[in-house]
Amino acid sequence: MDGIDNAELFNSRLLKSIYINYFIKKEIRALRRAKGEGSLRLLDIGCGTGWTTRVYADHGFEVTGLEPSRIRADYARENYGIEVVCDYIENAEFNQEFDVVVLRHIIEHFADPGMVLRKIRGFLKKDGVVLVVVPNINCLGRYLFETKWAWVLPWHCNFFTPDSSRKFLEGEGFRITESYQTPTPLYYPGALIRTFPNNLVKLVLGRNKVLAMVLCAPLAMVGKWLGRGDNLNVVARVR
Repeated sequence: MDGIDNAELFNSRLLKSIYINYFIKKEIRALRRAKGEGSLRLLDIGCGTGWTTRVYADHGFEVTGLEPSRIRADYARENYGIEVVCDYIENAEFNQEFDVVVLRHIIEHFADPGMVLRKIRGFLKKDGVVLVVVPNINCLGRYLFETKWAWVLPWHCNFFTPDSSRKFLEGEGFRITESYQTPTPLYYPGALIRTFPNNLVKLVLGRNKVLAMVLCAPLAMVGKWLGRGDNLNVVARVR
């Protein structure tokens, strides 16, 4: 994935501000509860253009990014001052250990997601923690739209529920310290367009991606309130 626009939330200051204040800062608080205060070394796998990694850096983490896209890795270095290793997780090697590894929307893209966790255990300190964020297949949108939901095939190889995500991490030698769900309207516009394929819906939801996400945000919030949020967020410690 080399695109810059989608990785930068369509260059929307509003969407970025919402994401930072309601999602990234929540991740930071969860990791601080698990690891405490002070300077912590953090590896952000699949860091993209680096803007979310920059938020961690601004909150006291010593950050390193891992990003296979040369375009995105260069963008992160040049625009956010992030140290980025441009490589795939399968090939990556580091000469330091990390207190925290972040896997935000990564492991669902692997045929063998356990390989990723086994790989990062070699990067983590003995008391290190991992933050895993994956789509929730039990989200409200999947039940509302069924086959018209955004399954993102073939790029999504695995699908997780709250229960299966916990069992997966525990099976790979991690102990869950905290889990929660978060909403996102990202997939709702496309699902609505596929369900109601008329010109008005396409005009309103298909032309302006930022507006479409704002209009669909209430649906995502309802899902969160019902315990069927769009994303699963799990903090786990090496056992």
